[in-house]
Amino acid sequence: MRLIVLAAVVSTGYAVSGNYLQINWTDIAVANITTDSQDACSPATISSTLLRTVDVVWHANDAKTYVNDLQGACLNFKMGGDTFVLKPISAFPSTWATPYDASAAFFKTSTAGEYEIKVSVGSGCVNLVAPVTIASGFSGLASATDCGGSLTAGAAADVSSGLDFNFPSAPKGVGAEGTLFSGKKMLAMDISGPYTITGCTTLSSGNTRLSGNIPIVVPLEDAVANPTTNNITGLSATNVVMTNFSEVNTVNQQFMVATSTGANAGEIKIHVTWGAGAVQTNGYTMTASTTEANNYVMTYAVGVRGNITSTCLQGFNTAATPVANGGWFKIIPHRDTMGTFPEINEVAFPTSCPSGPPVLLLPQLRSIYLQQWRPSILLSH
Repeated sequence: MRLIVLAAVVSTGYAVSGNYLQINWTDIAVANITTDSQDACSPATISSTLLRTVDVVWHANDAKTYVNDLQGACLNFKMGGDTFVLKPISAFPSTWATPYDASAAFFKTSTAGEYEIKVSVGSGCVNLVAPVTIASGFSGLASATDCGGSLTAGAAADVSSGLDFNFPSAPKGVGAEGTLFSGKKMLAMDISGPYTITGCTTLSSGNTRLSGNIPIVVPLEDAVANPTTNNITGLSATNVVMTNFSEVNTVNQQFMVATSTGANAGEIKIHVTWGAGAVQTNGYTMTASTTEANNYVMTYAVGVRGNITSTCLQGFNTAATPVANGGWFKIIPHRDTMGTFPEINEVAFPTSCPSGPPVLLLPQLRSIYLQQWRPSILLSH
């Protein structure tokens, strides 16, 4: 008889790796949408957004199946004619009155380093289709940053003409520079709100929230880009990760989401801010709005198994004694980041294990075997 011993090994510090894009928006003001044969990335960067890529080749027959796999990857926006509005607010300081009515995600193609836009006429990336006029996206990302444009060969194509989100007066494009980070540790999620508490729990009461989720990608490690000006610094105890959804780079007109670790183990803090005084200094520093009603800070607690204690939390302002702002935000992690959420600031495993069943010595095991099985063997003969 052989005695087989099974050992369970628990490992900490593990995180899921994946691919994400850093998109530097360069020309997205309504009056500055570029047309073909123009360099859409020559203006200075207005804002920078991180998006998870969808690393399957898109197919029309699967248009409805991607919707449950797009946390951190679906970019919702407002499109009215040839306009492109990223922020979910039309009037400052506190009017959540820009319902998202379009969306897009970036899918890989059969060409290495190429990612193509698929668009939807509604929010949430439901029923994604290819842009009507030309294929649009980023190419050559395996080796360097790319200025987005047409992916269609031919005289009318321009590889740096901007991203075509299916504008009615196409071909037109939004100026955007893309950098791909492959196989990097990250968190991917959506936040949705502000809700009432009941609406947040049941995902109902749509009139109490913005129309469409806000995608968030949080790098967990540093990453080098080409050019190095697009390098990523991952989340740490002292470092904040920023995502900016703005059409201008001026103070008072920006909408930003900052992710940081909380004061206690297992906490991840999300800070939504916009309007008066709000400005992003760089990828890791911002000045929050001086209007406290424009700040929603939620601190989500993540357990030792990666479970989130409560996915719906009320937002608080940034005052010395924080005050609730009356809106609740729901956090929806991407399934591939569950169990590694977050990698840093994680809750410690117990120092001792619960007692198991009594240890049986080899003679005892032999006695049990003979008592239970030998009679049946004898009867069979």
